[in-house]
Amino acid sequence: MIPSLRDRFLAWYFAREGRGFLTLHRWTRKFGGAERIHRRTLYGSIFALDPGAYIDRIVLREGYYESEVLEALLPYLDASAVLWDIGANFGLHSVTVKRLHPDVRVFTFEPNPLMLAQITDNAALNSVQCEVVPLALADTSGPRHFHVNDTGNAGMSTLVRWDAGHYDRVITVECSRADTLVAAGRVPAPTVIKLDVEGGEPAALAGLGALLRDPGLRAIVFEAAAGLEGQPDSDPIAGPLRAAGFRFTPLARREHSAHPLDNYLATRR
Repeated sequence: MIPSLRDRFLAWYFAREGRGFLTLHRWTRKFGGAERIHRRTLYGSIFALDPGAYIDRIVLREGYYESEVLEALLPYLDASAVLWDIGANFGLHSVTVKRLHPDVRVFTFEPNPLMLAQITDNAALNSVQCEVVPLALADTSGPRHFHVNDTGNAGMSTLVRWDAGHYDRVITVECSRADTLVAAGRVPAPTVIKLDVEGGEPAALAGLGALLRDPGLRAIVFEAAAGLEGQPDSDPIAGPLRAAGFRFTPLARREHSAHPLDNYLATRR
């Protein structure tokens, strides 16, 4: 698919912070324009973006969101790679990886039904197929409450409620340990993981069990508090990764996002 002239103009106008963008956007919709704007990213993938949503706005303005994450993943994605995108949101990294490397098996873990629909739509826009797993990964299996942010930043939706966070509703989602899914043959073991689950990272790592120590797992890109590399082995993220033979380094953010956390690349020593 090629974005329409209308969408290309709106994306260009938005990126240049043109005055009256929202009015212009509403005006184009009166003449049959869609609410979402199709935008080609810096990596050639195309997404239907909501100019009212936080991550979507950054992609519209700058061409991608957390490109440092994608760039850290790419060296480990050969034809035999199995990527687990845990906390996939609307599929930005999953779909882009699949478009760049069709031979890579991409498993997209996302429990939010609204995001699942967007992943499917965005994959279709790019004529790719990600293997979508509608689950949250945790340290135990079974249903749990999932706190959903429908307005502003859906990427803040989480199993782990933050006192300072804003949530519009609570739904029940199905959770599973990662090692349980692999043992049951539902998914193959990962060789590369992207992990971004808004505070649920320790539980997701615990649910990997022996998979975390498997030498076939070569790299993990994840989000955590700044300064993690200096934390002791008792830290719920740093400790398990070090024990499994990983070392990690922070990734410098490339896009202009107001985010208190850092992204890290963990690789084996």
